[in-house]
Amino acid sequence: MTRKAIMIVAAVLLFVPGISAAQGQSHRGGKGQHMKMMNMGSMMQANMAKMADLMDKMQLLMSQGKMNPQQMKQCMGIMKKMSQMMREMSVRHDQQVQEKHHKQLQQMEKEIDPLMTLVHPG
Repeated sequence: MTRKAIMIVAAVLLFVPGISAAQGQSHRGGKGQHMKMMNMGSMMQANMAKMADLMDKMQLLMSQGKMNPQQMKQCMGIMKKMSQMMREMSVRHDQQVQEKHHKQLQQMEKEIDPLMTLVHPG
């Protein structure tokens, strides 16, 4: 199961750069529209950076082999949510979607951080 989880994380990490490139090509419109897209782009970049950080944490957790089945299931659920989030990022979307992603990522971080005691006890 751990090997499968690591493969999923690796696939996600390969998919992320394509999302960024696709989003970068969507900057069209007037000056006001351009600024709005720039703000959305920076929020998406922050969200993607948070996703990468969370994936790094999950990879570290999984590589330690100390998670019980429930914790592994929790990490797999978070990866599934991230996968859906990436699908939403890969198509044209508005600021509300970015804000929703930001909140979801904060919640995911709250779920993952307590598990980090498996890696760094104490």
